[in-house]
Parts: sequence; structure tokens; C-alpha cells
Amino acid sequence: MNRTYIFVFALALVTMLLVGCDSAITPSADLPLDEENGDSRVTGVPEFALAREHLDASLISGSIDDIFVRLADRYEGFGGVYEDERGNLVLVSEQPENVRAAQSELVSEFLEMMGASDKFREFLLGKEIRIQQATYSFTDLAVYRTLIEGRLRSDRSLVLTDVDERQNAVLVGFDETANVSEANVRSIAVELGIPPEAIMFESVAVPEFAEGSWPSPEHTAPTRPSDLTGYVRPLAGGLRIDSNGGCTLGLPVWYGSPGNQTRGFLTASHCTIFVGYNNGSEWGQPHKVNAIGVEFEDPPLEDCENPVPPCLLTDAALIDLNDAHDNSTKTLVAQVYRTSFSSSTGAGSFTISGTPFSMVTTGSPIMGMDVNKVGIGTGWTTGEITGTCANATVYVRHGDSKKYWTRLSCYIQADTPVNSGDSGSALFTRIDDADGIFLGIQSACGNCDPNVSRVGYFVSWAAIDAAMNENITLYEDPGGS
Repeated sequence: MNRTYIFVFALALVTMLLVGCDSAITPSADLPLDEENGDSRVTGVPEFALAREHLDASLISGSIDDIFVRLADRYEGFGGVYEDERGNLVLVSEQPENVRAAQSELVSEFLEMMGASDKFREFLLGKEIRIQQATYSFTDLAVYRTLIEGRLRSDRSLVLTDVDERQNAVLVGFDETANVSEANVRSIAVELGIPPEAIMFESVAVPEFAEGSWPSPEHTAPTRPSDLTGYVRPLAGGLRIDSNGGCTLGLPVWYGSPGNQTRGFLTASHCTIFVGYNNGSEWGQPHKVNAIGVEFEDPPLEDCENPVPPCLLTDAALIDLNDAHDNSTKTLVAQVYRTSFSSSTGAGSFTISGTPFSMVTTGSPIMGMDVNKVGIGTGWTTGEITGTCANATVYVRHGDSKKYWTRLSCYIQADTPVNSGDSGSALFTRIDDADGIFLGIQSACGNCDPNVSRVGYFVSWAAIDAAMNENITLYEDPGGS
């Protein structure tokens, strides 16, 4: 069964239990304590048990939440991993002494679950590791998030939720323009057996897609070949592409059956006119007349029959380069153009300079990790991961040309400056001057256009890989043994 349908089934059950059967909700004062821990966490009531039962199957395989829940199953009380301001790896746990005793084994399993390459492993193991006391395990927080989402999913003021590994709490983000009572939400949490201190609130802007408005596709190529927005060959990540407006070429990749792969590239689904629908859109670089490819796969929207939650969107599309590109060999697979300088506070440089960044492998985000992106909205910008698996909602046009509230599942948040036109750009962390780890692609931003925003939403590689039918790789897979 598709993991999305498992998730929706589980959330529907939780929602029915929480909303359709009010008698099942017991006031927190009458709820039993977790006797083993002697605190206010409720792990024995029906709501918690149901959400926990379906949690594993609902997570995207290989996502950071999936990894942390599996580690929590192995190491009791495990609360996640993040990078602190000094770049140290911090292991969070309710039982720090147990984690300290098994530190080497735990870190080794974490890296294995992430699929860390030798270079990425060496990079992470070069960091100092410290251990932090937690109040809640990651699994407890993940279940709390499912419960609070089940109760509030129909509330349009709810913009996002995430488990914050640094704060050891569930982040609940409400529309900054809405008048939401935190006291009421905390009261709901108490009714669900969620400790009020396990919830933290944030007023956020409703995400909007970061695509640009550009001249018509009949315009000829610009005369700035060294600029991300100009006519540039060979193709690599960071360049301006055009089908229905200006977006960014995220990352050239190989796709197809082992031994029979061809070149393509990843960008955002919403850049293809309609999200979640392959309409065979034609692409050019920098303008549509400079043909390079045709839309090949656009993962369909899922569970649109159920209004709560709304449709689920993986905002990514695979564009084929094989036939339409003027010369498909003029593509630097798994590479992103470097520009003359970066910025962490505003737009960086758009001028191509130096050796491109080479993505040596894919990876999962770690809270606090330093990241980069190169796009046509803000050039080369840098920041850090501020959210590792956010569920958010956007208002987007579907295949029937109408706009609907649509759910983004397990997206990465980062404070790298972004703006319109950056949609599709690759998010990566650098392990040295030349090499990087590909994490995902730019989808949406908060309070952008015309302003540069430091609230970016990125589709994680784990979500892209799970949604695509094609076998997508950074290096050509020759097949065989």
C-alpha cells in the first residue's frame, strides 16, 4: 500500500476518534500518568495508541523523521540529532547515560540509515559529538504532532507542524494574519493527553510558490552567457529555465532502468503549469524557444477525494533531456553552478565563476546544518536548516485550473534567502570546497515576491525518491552485478 494512503487512513481514524467521537476525549485531569516515567505524558490512552500504531507506516521511507523513529525503537528515549551553533553534532535523549554508553553504535546506525557515503560519513564523524538531556522521545513528539494535526486539520489557520529536535517540542505554526488563541490550542493539547510544554507556537506566513514572472518565451536568448539567467551550456543546476514562467533548473540527473538510463533534470512541479499532472510541458534555457527538454514525470496529487486533509503534493517534476536538448551531452549531471559570491542575508551573485559544485550523494537534513542554494531569484545564498520534516499547506492551481488548499508533506525549511524564480533550485550542504550532499529542491517561501525571504520550503530528496516511479541517480547506473 502506498505510504500516503496509509498516512491518510491513519490520520482519518485519528480524526474520527478525536472529532467524531467527543466522548472518547477524556479531560487531562482524569488521564492516567505514564507510571514508568511518573510524568504527565499519556501513552496508554486510545488516541496515543492508535496514532503510534500507524506512525511507522505513515512516514516517508528514508526521511529524517523515519530515521529518528527507527532509532528511537532501538535506543529507548532517543530524541533526535541536530547541529549546534559551533557545528557539533548533538544527540538528544531522555536517557543520556544510555546514549553515552552506546554512542558509537548509535552514530554508526544513524549514518547507515542516512545512506551516508564515505565522504559524508567522514565529514560528519569529524564533528565533535555531545549529548543533551531531553524530556520527550522523538517517537512521543511525532505521535503528539499526529494527534494535534488530527484535531486541527480542518482549521485553515493552521499553516505547518514539525518536530523541533533542538527544542524537543512540536512546532505548531498558525497564519500570522489569523487571530488564534494559544490558550485554546494548549487546552486541546491537554484534552489529547499532550503535555502543554511539549507544544511551541509560531506565527508564520502562508507559504507561496517561488516562481518568477518573466518575458514571453518568444524573446531570444540574453547576451549574458556568464549569468545564471543567460544562455549557458553545458547545462547544470542554478540556471534559468522556462516553460510557463521563469524557474530554476535544480539538478541534472540520470534516470531509467539500470543499464538503460538517460539524462534529465529535476525542478518544481508547480513550474509546469499544473501541479501533480504531466501535461508534456516543453522547456527551454533560458527561454522556451531555446529548447532543452520535455516534462517526463510529475507525481500525481494524492488523496484529493478526502477534504481533510487536502490533497498531498510532492512538488517535483522530472524533465527529459534526451530528445529535445540541442545536445544532451552538454549537461553536467549532478552539478550546480558556482557564482562569484554568496550571501546569507540577501541576494548573492548571479555571475557564474569557478568550478561547479558536484553532488557526490543524496542525504537527509539535520537541524542546524549549513546549506546552500543557487537559483535565479537570489543567486547563490547560504543559511541553515530550521525545520527537517515540516507539514505545511499552500494555495495552488490544480489540473482543473482551479486553486485549492494543498498539503506539503515532510518538507525541509531553511533560512537561505529565497525569492520568486528560485523554485526548483537545489538545496545542498557542502562537505568541502568542491563537493556537496544533495538534500532537495526549492518549492515555496514565506513573505516573498517582491521581498527576499529567509523562510524557504524545500521538497526533500526522500520525498522525491518515494514519489517518482523512475529510478533517479546522480551517477549513471550501468546495471549488471
